[in-house]
Amino acid sequence: DKNTRKKLSVILFKEFWPQSSSYSNKLKNHKFKDFMIDVNMVLKIHKGWKSMDDYLFSMKTKFRNKAKGAYKKSTRLTVKSMAYEEIISHKDRIKALFDNVLERSSYIFGTIEPATFAEFKKNLGDSFSMRGLFYEDELIGFSTAFFHKGIMEANYVGIDYDKNLEFAVYQRLLYDYVEQAITRSSRELQLGRTSELIKSSLGARPVNMKLYAKHKVKLTNMLMSTILGFVSPSKFELRKPFKANFPNL
Repeated sequence: DKNTRKKLSVILFKEFWPQSSSYSNKLKNHKFKDFMIDVNMVLKIHKGWKSMDDYLFSMKTKFRNKAKGAYKKSTRLTVKSMAYEEIISHKDRIKALFDNVLERSSYIFGTIEPATFAEFKKNLGDSFSMRGLFYEDELIGFSTAFFHKGIMEANYVGIDYDKNLEFAVYQRLLYDYVEQAITRSSRELQLGRTSELIKSSLGARPVNMKLYAKHKVKLTNMLMSTILGFVSPSKFELRKPFKANFPNL
């Protein structure tokens, strides 16, 4: 669309994995500046994990008790997969929960409408997961994820922060991601950016991700490149939740 192109000032390509060197070189040749914001937290799924009990057994007592505490707090909640029709019927609530998370984000690259989740489910079937966390009949949290070639990519979440502390909503969603990855025999779970500390408590490790940006005005692009050189991932203390004798973790 010509009108849209006229309004574009910055072109952004986001979240390139370290092994994507061929794409990186092409973007650099076109004057794109590379930078990093936050790491992607990735949990490798051990072949010996056939259930959540196996996963929890591999953890140190402190972290296993933390997981059990989250499950205990969320005992009164129901977790279920949401079909196309359910996503549509809960679209207003989904929007509200998603907006809650956006309002707390330090930076926002865009938003998404609940109808998009419904279309993902309709067209991708089991390759797309949308899980709802219900307190009685009220939706108080949701998560979405994609499955592709043995990789589970955690995507968007929505949270009722008024009930988050009482029912450990966010923690429950994260542990449900792990459970889904194990059940689906995924080889790794990509948990994405933000909340690095709590995700490392699940066993996820940081992987540096690069973004590439370019301003359409040459001089501005040079200035932007200088500024982006000062952008770096947030620092956090990496947790090591697994037993020392547990292999390959």
